[in-house]
Amino acid sequence: MGRTELVILITAAMIAALLAGWGLRWLFGRFNRTESTTPEAVDHLALRMQTAEQAAAHAEEARTETERAYLSQLRQAEAERDSAMEGLGTARRELAEWKRAYEALAAEKGQDG
Repeated sequence: MGRTELVILITAAMIAALLAGWGLRWLFGRFNRTESTTPEAVDHLALRMQTAEQAAAHAEEARTETERAYLSQLRQAEAERDSAMEGLGTARRELAEWKRAYEALAAEKGQDG
């Protein structure tokens, strides 16, 4: 391969690379259209971002408040459950005492009779 052929080949490769790059850039721009970066567009984006951040902060506050309310309800329900279990235990002990007293009376009457 002579010098002339090599220069022609390199030149053709560079022109092909240039055309391929230009074509790919055009396709990329076509598929990924961006909004213009005018000051109005930037201001609009900043306003939308600020609104989104405020909404996120409000949602976080609401979630925290809801969680606090549910935890309070849970503690109250647990306290009621513990109270009911304690009352049930007391009732069972009293029932056992009554049962022993009844069986003792029944045994006495059985011996007397």
